[in-house]
Amino acid sequence: MFATLLAGCAHASRHPDRAPASESNQCGVFCDRLDRCLGTEFSDEAKNQLCEIARCESGCRARVTSAAGYQGAFQFDRVTWRGECGPIFERRGLAHCLKLDSRNNACCAAICTAEIIADGGIRRWPTCGK
Repeated sequence: MFATLLAGCAHASRHPDRAPASESNQCGVFCDRLDRCLGTEFSDEAKNQLCEIARCESGCRARVTSAAGYQGAFQFDRVTWRGECGPIFERRGLAHCLKLDSRNNACCAAICTAEIIADGGIRRWPTCGK
C-alpha cells in the first residue's frame, strides 16, 4: 500500500545520537546515497545539512507521502517541484527528474534541495532547516 508520514520534525530525531536505531541506519544509508548523487559539486557541510533536513522531514525515507500531499525525503509539494525544481532539472539535463513521482527519487530531490539552499532558499524548510 502507501506510506504515510506526517511531515515535520516531531516525527524524526534531529540528532543521530538520539535517533532510534532503525532511523539512524536508514539515515546512514540515505546519506551515503546523497553523497554519491551529489558528488564533489557540493561541500560536505551542504551534504550534512541535507541529511539533517531529510532526517527531520521524513526520517530519511525517500518514498513517503504526508497527509497534506508532500512527498519524498525533503517533503516537496507539487508547486515547488514543478516551479523551482523543474528549471533546475531542465538546466542540468535531468529530464527523468521532471516527473512528479521523482519527488520520491533521493538523487533528484537532493539535487533540487541542494540548489534551492545554495540559492538562499533554506526558508523552504522553516522548521527542519534551522
